[in-house]
Amino acid sequence: MKNVVLRSPSADEECKLKELWSAIFSDIGMEDFFENLYNKSLCSAMFEDDKLCAMAFLIRAGELSYGEKLFNAAMIYSVATSPEHRGKGYAKAVVDELVDKAFSTGYSVALLSPSDDGLFEFYNKKNEFIDYFYVNEQSYNKEELSALPCKDAATESLERVSAENYVTLRESLLGKSTHIKQDVRIFRYQQSICDEVGGGLYRVRDSCAVIEIQDDSSVFIKELLSPSDNVSEILSIITNKYPSHKYVVRTPVCSEISDKLYHINIKRFGMIKADKGVFLHGNLHEFEPWYGLALD
Repeated sequence: MKNVVLRSPSADEECKLKELWSAIFSDIGMEDFFENLYNKSLCSAMFEDDKLCAMAFLIRAGELSYGEKLFNAAMIYSVATSPEHRGKGYAKAVVDELVDKAFSTGYSVALLSPSDDGLFEFYNKKNEFIDYFYVNEQSYNKEELSALPCKDAATESLERVSAENYVTLRESLLGKSTHIKQDVRIFRYQQSICDEVGGGLYRVRDSCAVIEIQDDSSVFIKELLSPSDNVSEILSIITNKYPSHKYVVRTPVCSEISDKLYHINIKRFGMIKADKGVFLHGNLHEFEPWYGLALD
């Protein structure tokens, strides 16, 4: 009978974590993650004898800004189970252990951003997370965005900013809305990914955008925050800087885009689980809570 153990990996087992990461996810950003965000005591791993079967990581997300309150928030990241060990309850086990670690070390809420829609039901049923964060994710082709009116798009530039400056600008735009005040290390990690694949953290006029180039050369705007009457012009400026055949744009649900383009596509984006005594209720606008970067 195999010896099944749930534990933190040892220092010399980091190579096993990277091997499973490479098998399930892209290698992009992996080395930077293990250098700057990884903490072996905040990794939950399931082993059968010495074989790594499943893993997940706990990292600081920042704070959940909820009305006048701030709740320390942890992110459960990169939940992975090797294909031959799925269906054994290992994913549930590693997530449960990290939730317990989060709450026992001072976090009030734990966050998850499932990689596909079917996993929302899985984490709700198995780990008691609830849907909480939403995004308006829209896809455009080059012709659609080229038609946007912006007379200065050809002459205006994107200003590449540091992670620290991006966080400051981001918070000024999000204000008192319910959102995750994401830790600056999240944006440093995203910047390292952009350094590998193209894109970056940008100020565009009074707006901010996280832009990442995909394998098929499409442009993924992973976060676009802008005054509500300004989104179309910001997209036009980005299009001029990053010409592509396809654009995927994530904005808060409340963002307004030109009537020529607007077709709302609300998607579930993130889930939450609160510690005992933390009550998240009140007069929230429907779909208002904004997550930001899930590092997907």
